[in-house]
Amino acid sequence: QTATVLWLDGRELRFSGTGYAPEGDVREDGRVLTADSDPLLLAALRAAALANRADIAQKDGTWIARGDPTEAALLVAARKAGLDRDELRRRYPETGEIPFSSERMLMATFHTTPDGGTLALVKGAPGRIIELCTRRLTAEGERDLDDEGRRQLIAINDDLARRGLRVLALAQKSPAHAREERSETGGAPALARGEDGLEGLTFIGFAGIIDPPAEGVKESIAAFRQAGIRTVMLTGDQRLTAEAIARDLGVLGPGEETLDGRELSRLSEEELAERVTRVAAFSRVS
Repeated sequence: QTATVLWLDGRELRFSGTGYAPEGDVREDGRVLTADSDPLLLAALRAAALANRADIAQKDGTWIARGDPTEAALLVAARKAGLDRDELRRRYPETGEIPFSSERMLMATFHTTPDGGTLALVKGAPGRIIELCTRRLTAEGERDLDDEGRRQLIAINDDLARRGLRVLALAQKSPAHAREERSETGGAPALARGEDGLEGLTFIGFAGIIDPPAEGVKESIAAFRQAGIRTVMLTGDQRLTAEAIARDLGVLGPGEETLDGRELSRLSEEELAERVTRVAAFSRVS
């Protein structure tokens, strides 16, 4: 997987290079950017690199991913912009974590800032992250995020997903908005103790990742279809991403549809049996 696009406050930045080798750069309108010269880029890739449990390493001259490949792609993107995660971890020591789950649809880590405050960094499904945000990060600082602003962000997510990109949203809760109460056991900020600390987040941006199918998959699906064998795709991606990929692979044909995991959970056995013959792709399923 490769992170190719970063959307920040109306700007679309693009990454060069493919795969897990941290070789390439990030550009806007042909101009090379670095995180240390662009505060929005720094905020986005700091969240991408620290709310992250993957790693990349060289083995026999080839860069490989250890852990979740989507997280590894984000880590590579941060490296391309000049960020070193080890240095970030020293500057922002981690004090807590909310691990990703298919129910939460997000992951968060909590960090002590250089001035002793608490910083929450979050990444996850765009719809879920946007629900939790009451502010957005702009070049002029944090601004309130109202319902119209949320609708605009959803539309941007949809546009990225229709391109076949796997889209993740990035957010934070800065010390200025964090609750600095201390835990009963002493020392750790209350923000690091549970999901209630993730209300009132500040939206940073979207990361778009390509996850190309393995070589020969498209041809195999075509051969199956010609032989009268139907192929069904199951994915954790959101619906629009799933539809774009399924169409490109030839899985989603005329008269066929997609079914989202939330819809699936509400169907009875009889309703599922009636619809399943028309469903070519199941999205957001575990």
